[in-house]
Amino acid sequence: MTTTTTRAPRRVPTLGFGFDPGDSGRHFLLRVVPGAENAGNVVLEEHLAFSFGEHDGASTPERPDLAPIVKASLDADRWARLAPAVADAFNARLRTDGQRAGRWVPSGETLLDRRMGQELALLLWAAEGAPVEAMAAVLANWGGLAPEERWWFSHACSDGMALATPGKPTGWRRAIQVAFVENPIEAAPAPPRVPAPVPARKTNATAPTQRGLFDEDDGAPHAGEEVA
Repeated sequence: MTTTTTRAPRRVPTLGFGFDPGDSGRHFLLRVVPGAENAGNVVLEEHLAFSFGEHDGASTPERPDLAPIVKASLDADRWARLAPAVADAFNARLRTDGQRAGRWVPSGETLLDRRMGQELALLLWAAEGAPVEAMAAVLANWGGLAPEERWWFSHACSDGMALATPGKPTGWRRAIQVAFVENPIEAAPAPPRVPAPVPARKTNATAPTQRGLFDEDDGAPHAGEEVA
């Protein structure tokens, strides 16, 4: 009798936040802008192909149709308020899927799985131009959506980008920004306290039984009543 052993699936190492080059070359890249003037600002790009070593700044795609597509950008102050919570949300899902956690490269480039890249694009579109003090509300509303909902909204916003004026979001992007900024976020109410059950009182067997208002009288004597 031949015994077969079932091997556990091999854990595929990923790059950045969940990007597996062996699965698909399409990915997103978050680039931290260098220089003194805009130091810390970030630019999110979508890449349609991947090759190891292409993100070292020494090479550019030869085919124009494979050139990176700039999806969004954000200043350093707003990004600093969003980055930790976004990393926590992404890493929680990666660990659930058995993948290693990612981290933002402080002064370089961070690769992202295309689905997480779409989710991040949605967040940056909602945050750009919004008041800095509204970042908590933007983040809470983004976090309140399921990943599938973020993908849907990201696609809806992308469809209208060709007609959008830089710095002046319209259509879905404008609607998302308004909804994420102005939708009030309140703490969930505490569950109601359930009172402890009151023990039943013992009653005297000979005590008179109280009749209901609409009980019919069958003529039989009730407990505690004298028979004439």
